[in-house]
Order: sequence, then C-alpha cells, then structure tokens
Amino acid sequence: MIKHVGSERLMVKVCNLYYMDDLKQEEIAKKLGISRPTVSRLLKDAKEAGIVRIQIVSPFTNDYSDLEKSLEMKYGLKNVIIANDQNDDAGQKLELAKEAAFFLERTLKPRDVVGLSMGTTLKGIPTFVSARKESKVTFVPLLGGVGQANIEIHPNQIVMEIANAFGGKYMLLHAPAVVSDPNLIKTFSEELGIKSVMEMMKKVNVAVVGLGTPFDSNSTMIATGYYDKKDVELMRTKEAVGDICMQSYNAQGDSSEFDSNRKVIGYQIENLKKIETVIAVAGGSSKLDAIRGAIRGGYINVLITNYSNGLELEKQ
Repeated sequence: MIKHVGSERLMVKVCNLYYMDDLKQEEIAKKLGISRPTVSRLLKDAKEAGIVRIQIVSPFTNDYSDLEKSLEMKYGLKNVIIANDQNDDAGQKLELAKEAAFFLERTLKPRDVVGLSMGTTLKGIPTFVSARKESKVTFVPLLGGVGQANIEIHPNQIVMEIANAFGGKYMLLHAPAVVSDPNLIKTFSEELGIKSVMEMMKKVNVAVVGLGTPFDSNSTMIATGYYDKKDVELMRTKEAVGDICMQSYNAQGDSSEFDSNRKVIGYQIENLKKIETVIAVAGGSSKLDAIRGAIRGGYINVLITNYSNGLELEKQ
C-alpha cells in the first residue's frame, strides 16, 4: 500500500526517471517540483509496493552467495568464501589458495599485521596475488620451523613469499616449532631475535591458518617429524579432530586436554580468539570435523572452503 501523498502515476514517473534515465534524486525533485526527501520516499514505497523489482544477475556460472550467507548465519562467522570443487587434492588446494589471495587483496589495510601458519594450501597463495608495491602490511609466522617437512611449507618460507607477493615487510622466527620440554620455551623467548618476533605476534590483527588433521596420511603436522606413533596414538585417544599451528583440539574445540600443545613455540591457539580476523583455509571432506571444531572453539571467524564442504556444513 502507498503510504505517501501522491498518485501511483507520480511514483512510476519518479522510478522511470531514477532507474531508466539515471537522474539523481536532486534532479528529479527539481524537474517535478517536489522535495528530495519526497523522491526518496517514493522510491522506497515503490519497492515495498512491488512497482520496482531489483534483480541481480550474477556473471558467475557458480554463484555461492546464498550458501555463503547461510553458513555465516548458522555458525556466526564474519565471512564465508566458497571455492569451486576440484577433482584432485592438489587442484583443490590451489582453488582455495586463489580465493584466499583474492580475499586478502580486498581486505588488507596499511599497517595490518598478518600472522601466517603453515601448510600446502597456504603456500599457493602468492601465485594468485596481483602485482602490488609497498602495501605497508607486515607478515609474521605464527610458529617456528617445522622440522623435517619440505622447506616450501615452513612458516618462514610462506611468510617471505606472501610478503613479497603483497609488497609488504616480514619478520622471521628462527626457532623450532616444537621443543621436548615446555620450560625451554621461556629460554628461547628471551633470545633477542626471537623475542622481537614474539612481540610482533601480539600485534597480529589478521591471521591466516590452515586446519590440520592429525590422522590424515598427508598431515603436515605429522610430516614435520616432531611426533612419533606414541604421540599420534595419544591424540587419537583424546579424540583430536584437528590442529591449528600444530596445536590440537577436539570436536568441541577444546584444546586443554592436549599436553603436546604446551611444547609449541609460537602463537598459542587460545589467543586466536583475541584476533580481529582469523581466516581458516581448508577444503576436502577430511577437513570437515576440523572445521566444525575450530568454529566451536571460537578460533576462526572467516572460513574459505570448497562447495561440497559448504553443503555438508549447511546440513549439519
């Protein structure tokens, strides 16, 4: 129903001038001898009366915006980005890395401090970053070196490559990711070169993390060589479903049961809850439990995953 004084004919005329002739509201008001607020109200009432119907025609073959919005509302996330499904694991990781690169390009601001974890998905991000100079963004690793794993998935290596791609600055953490005794962490943290990086970690306002699955045969966490069969069996007994920065958590997102977490040199998993934006980049059905646990634990608030995962997360 039209709440406003004036005929439907006037309303249609205003709509034609605004939407079809591209006149500004001030121009329409002057042309018709009415006030600009009146023009604004007529346009609003036209939508409510169904006289104007706005249709968004997406240029994309796969438009996941409804699914993304549904997941954001269901899980209370700031953003969900859905990537296309791919036929193989390597292709899927590159697709996720591409979406992560695009998200960072449009959201990072000068003087942001970005913390990065490790993994095969994150290493693909630089490939998709457009050329940029002097972004004034600082990148830091969220944990130390990762033992026997390939150098290309080390946090320091990932930090350097992503920082160079964005034209930003970086700091490196020259320390092991895991120590045999938690008491050694304090000793390492007092070393000048390490201390400065640990201090910078406290300023991180954007984190990009992979979600590990400790019982996956391709697990980066296990590939580091820091954990033997006994450690893995203990994680299984305590029902770990995932890890962030080599720190495990269960299906409810509880990390307190895992003593091995205290041996990690880097950003403590519980402190992720204090970071403004924590982006998890994880795809494939093997990551579903890890994603759910990370959300329940409050460790992440932005999720980049693939379409099939998105459908499964929406159902449950």
